[in-house]
Amino acid sequence: MRRRRIERLPGHSYTPEQILSDLRRTARQLGKETLRIKEVNEHARVHYGTVKKYFGGLTAALQEAGLKSKQFRRNIPPHELLDELLHLWDKTASIHGRRPYKTDLRRYNAKYGYDPYYPCLVPGYARKKLLLSARRP
Repeated sequence: MRRRRIERLPGHSYTPEQILSDLRRTARQLGKETLRIKEVNEHARVHYGTVKKYFGGLTAALQEAGLKSKQFRRNIPPHELLDELLHLWDKTASIHGRRPYKTDLRRYNAKYGYDPYYPCLVPGYARKKLLLSARRP
């Protein structure tokens, strides 16, 4: 992968390499292969705003640093969502004796966030969507 050259921004005290080094250090310190914005703001020396100014966002910075980044996927096949949900359900049922909560998606490193499941989990949403699509010519 070809690295793009980024110069120090005027008025800023960090070089791009210092930012990338800090992201790698923070990930190592937390024992993770990827970071979230909240973790950068709480544990890194640089703030997410600085990362965004230099790299355009956390995903690009993580890739430049050689760390993993969450891939945003749309139109995930229903069987993949169901498989992941069943896996999460089994895990929370065996550990907590209950159904999974939204917070369990992050706690147990689910493949997908809450958004892909939204149409399935919000009562009436799927029915309303179906009714609206039926009215369109």
